[in-house]
Amino acid sequence: MKLSTTLLLLLFVGALGVFVTQYETTQPTTKERVEALKKPFAFNVTGADTLLLSGQNLELRVTKQNRVWRVVSPYEDRAHPELVNAVLKALGDMEWLETMKRDDWKGADWKRTGLNDASLELTALAGRKELARCKIGGPGSIEGSVYISTLSAKSGQLIHLAKSELGGLPKKTAQDWRDNKLLRVTAANVQRYSLSAGNGILEFTRAQDQPWQLTKPLQTRANDKFVNAVLATLLNLDAKPSTQPVVPPTAASSAAPVMKVTIQTAGAETPLDLIFQPASALDADPLASVSDRPGQFVVPAKVSSLWQLQPNHLRDTKLIHVDENAVTGLRIRSIALPEVVMNREGEIWMLTRRGQTELAHAERIHRLFEGLNAAVIREFTADAPATLEPYGLDQPFLEIEWTESGKPRVLQFGQSTEKAVFAKNKDEPFVYQVSPLMLGAIPPDSLKWRGPGVLNLSTFAIKRIIISEGATAPMTLHYDASFAKWLGEIAGKEVSDQIDRHKADALLEKLANLQAEDWSSDGSSAYQALANPTLTVQILLQDPTNPDAEMKPLNIAFAPTIQGKETAVYYGRVNQDADTFLISRDLYKLLTTTVLKTAQ
Repeated sequence: MKLSTTLLLLLFVGALGVFVTQYETTQPTTKERVEALKKPFAFNVTGADTLLLSGQNLELRVTKQNRVWRVVSPYEDRAHPELVNAVLKALGDMEWLETMKRDDWKGADWKRTGLNDASLELTALAGRKELARCKIGGPGSIEGSVYISTLSAKSGQLIHLAKSELGGLPKKTAQDWRDNKLLRVTAANVQRYSLSAGNGILEFTRAQDQPWQLTKPLQTRANDKFVNAVLATLLNLDAKPSTQPVVPPTAASSAAPVMKVTIQTAGAETPLDLIFQPASALDADPLASVSDRPGQFVVPAKVSSLWQLQPNHLRDTKLIHVDENAVTGLRIRSIALPEVVMNREGEIWMLTRRGQTELAHAERIHRLFEGLNAAVIREFTADAPATLEPYGLDQPFLEIEWTESGKPRVLQFGQSTEKAVFAKNKDEPFVYQVSPLMLGAIPPDSLKWRGPGVLNLSTFAIKRIIISEGATAPMTLHYDASFAKWLGEIAGKEVSDQIDRHKADALLEKLANLQAEDWSSDGSSAYQALANPTLTVQILLQDPTNPDAEMKPLNIAFAPTIQGKETAVYYGRVNQDADTFLISRDLYKLLTTTVLKTAQ
């Protein structure tokens, strides 16, 4: 064989191989062919754009326009999207259980199929491409089945026993294909909506991922829950065509004015307009019309509640909203005490007091913002008062200023002559009545904002603890931090071998990190009580790096808040400090409990 012939044969075989490979990849697999026989109408539902229904009493055409299904014949209106999608899905999911030729059906058997001249023909199209065409007959002999007729170019008319959800479709009228909802709008897409009736108007707007704002007739925060509830009422209204003659809105016979609702959605060039006419009689339903569909519709009587809405019904009832994590500064000003100054440094709050900076009470600051965010407006008292004097806000007795995300915000409190408490955001005109109980979380005394730590001592610096309770002999405890060793004496008597080390260690820990329940604003009462303390503790401290350094005493006095009584809290004071504090009864008892193994 010549070389040229061999090369030609090789090229031919190669080309044949490529053709076979490409042909095989374009042909359905055996599994796919079996599936196609079982489900001959399988198609992408989203690709369909037309449905045709033809029967003895029905000629209907439904098309998709700008992603919205509409009935274009025998009337024009928005179609029922759930019904359209259900029919398309049922067509695609239809499964042949058995297939026979038309000639196999005779007499009563044929009549039982329901595939006569009155049967419903259903066609689905994608543009000009036919996706599915069949006639729907009566229910089949197997539960959940229906008789279906199709035409085949080779076999003529075929009759199928099909598993399908289309069995009830022939019973539906043209009106069943009309959208049963007045609107088809997704709540999340609504950016603005308004309700106007007569001279009144309510308008609400929101930016993306932001809460609702009331913009008319006031500009203030709206109540998200209530505004969304009104919107949900509008978007979920059932509607059916009115059989009454179309009545112009101005001719409504009800005493209530016609209501216009405007809804603006994201991406829409023009808003949707709804017109509601109140019921003309007690037993009648309101009528509605909407700009994106023709005709008038009967809507449920619950629409009547829209006429009762007032601005205050939909305003935010929370006094303020604070993002605590974004706050970096806090000031509390009162008419009686110096300004409280606190600033956050990283994650730590610091209090500036008497020219010095110390740890602030972080938990109290958290409770303050928690309380402010929970505070509820009792009454929307005035929206634009000519004077603030009746509310005591011309000279607020208390003012809170905080810096949030770099922006200062101020909340003011005033009191009327009747002792009612009012609040006002400084940069807003509105005056609110609030509960006086919320003021308990805003003490104006800077002492109350000190951190709860009274002492913060190194245990290595503590050398001696002397405890004296009432008239009993004092106990002296010597502590050697290097060996964690305790020695003790009472009235000159050695008791070292009787010391319970665990009890002594617990006492040491509590004293080294002494925590107050609170700081006492009533200094005079505390000073008077502490003039005759029921318990004194002296701690002698020494520089742990210099064993020859002189020991320095630190004296703490305790006394009940009521002389001679066992009280819930006790006063405390360190080294005649100007500030006095309060400790719990449990801590007081721990400090007075003997550290000896047995009572002496």
